[in-house]
Amino acid sequence: MRILLIPGTGLAPQHGGQSSFCRYLAEGLLELNHSVEIAADDGWADFCNQKGIPLRTRDTRTLNEFDVVHVNGPGTRDAALGLLLGKKVVLTHQDYRYLCPANTAWTPNGCGANGSSGPCRFCPARDLRSRAHMRMLRMTTAFCSNVAISSYVLQRLALPNGHAILSPIRAEPNSAPHDSRLIAFAGRLAPEKGVIVLIHALAQLPDARLEIAGDGSMLPLLRQLVAELGLETRVRFLGNLPLELVTDLYRRATVVCVPSIWHEPFGYAAAEALALGRALVASDRGAFPELVGRTRGWLCRAEDPSDWANTLRTVLEDDDERARRCREAVHFVATDLDPLPVARRYAALYEKHIGG
Repeated sequence: MRILLIPGTGLAPQHGGQSSFCRYLAEGLLELNHSVEIAADDGWADFCNQKGIPLRTRDTRTLNEFDVVHVNGPGTRDAALGLLLGKKVVLTHQDYRYLCPANTAWTPNGCGANGSSGPCRFCPARDLRSRAHMRMLRMTTAFCSNVAISSYVLQRLALPNGHAILSPIRAEPNSAPHDSRLIAFAGRLAPEKGVIVLIHALAQLPDARLEIAGDGSMLPLLRQLVAELGLETRVRFLGNLPLELVTDLYRRATVVCVPSIWHEPFGYAAAEALALGRALVASDRGAFPELVGRTRGWLCRAEDPSDWANTLRTVLEDDDERARRCREAVHFVATDLDPLPVARRYAALYEKHIGG
């Protein structure tokens, strides 16, 4: 079975969850001895050379050589071209693009822009062009096998031929944290990431410190909030960090927090904490209940600083329970999210799809 994996336009191998998904899936398929090739730009050359994966161009001739065309992300053009060539096309849905033109879908009733819960100005019901675009996307999915990266996303998108397969990552358990009172956050500093909630929670934890990796539109407001709350000596802004330094931050910290107030489709920041065996505290929205479960970490009510403060206090003080949940997290990653079992699920889907 020859598989062509298309990561998506503009995705570099070391940046973001979608790229991580493609790297790990390709590695898992190779472990299963499948023939996998990648159609992407030159940014993938180093990764392909290291793994012995042929790097191809995205054109009709290339697509025509494969049994399965696996498109990551929106990729409507690649999917449509594969279908026209009579290929079996698998679409992995990493977000809400096939449901919401703004790709946020903050609430079941709308994107929640500006704090509202109803349709925002990007809603397809308000614009003929958006409506037509969404219809085209949905029509394409009717002829593909559609995989959502969590059961939550699958339910929200309500796509035909739908399946839910959690994204892959490797377990890399580490020794005890270097700083027993350090809390870590890594991600975009945008309103939907909920960092304001985390800072307000920290104000209720006099002995804890917080290090924030990332940049974005909220940075000036967050710095101002830290000053107003008198937390300058306990909050450190690290700016954008490469992946290896984010990993180092997680390993130094006792707790990793993902306080998103929107419905995260999967959350690689959370998965990375689980994979490293770090205590994870996440909001109770989106895919986090599925990823964290009841025994692998802690869930807090989104937008409730007091609940976050109480939970963090418990996590920091209860060494035994923290260690137990960290072990559960590493076990879950090794058995369910490792590239090999995830690749097996996709390979079974490829076989079924080809047979259909």
